[in-house]
Amino acid sequence: MKNLKPLKLFLRSVPDSVHSQLFCRLCTQLMRGQSIVKKLQKLDSKVVRLTITDTKNSWCFQFTAQGLKSVANNYVNVDVHIKGSLRSFLLLVTHNEDPDTLFFNQELCLEGNTEDGLYLRNILDAMEFNTVAHLQKVFGNSVANAVSPLIARFQLGSRLQAMGKSLI
Repeated sequence: MKNLKPLKLFLRSVPDSVHSQLFCRLCTQLMRGQSIVKKLQKLDSKVVRLTITDTKNSWCFQFTAQGLKSVANNYVNVDVHIKGSLRSFLLLVTHNEDPDTLFFNQELCLEGNTEDGLYLRNILDAMEFNTVAHLQKVFGNSVANAVSPLIARFQLGSRLQAMGKSLI
């Protein structure tokens, strides 16, 4: 495993409430223009807790029509709880490991409403970030059309996945 110490130090040093707010705002922003938004409507009002076991972080959020909303960490009625190591979460979000493998090998643990948890996991696994759709939603067609060829040329998606792999 590569050196995750700087990231772990950051996660341990900053309060979970700050991480949760940042996570929700980033995810909500990145979901703009994505087809995943329609699929996530099934999870509307569901509360999810993510726990990173090796850094002792816990982030709690709720799915809403506007995106993700941070919820107090002491919120008891969590619908889905996913926990695992930082490395396992990074493998999941960078698509560098099959989610079935991570859950089968118990590197990630799913608790609570299994149906909702599996639905969320399957959506995330199948998700392909559509950069053009995101740029169109955020900046409009003219900017998206101008920037899209550059993004395609630099193979941004492949580079992000490789960057994730180099971290792990």
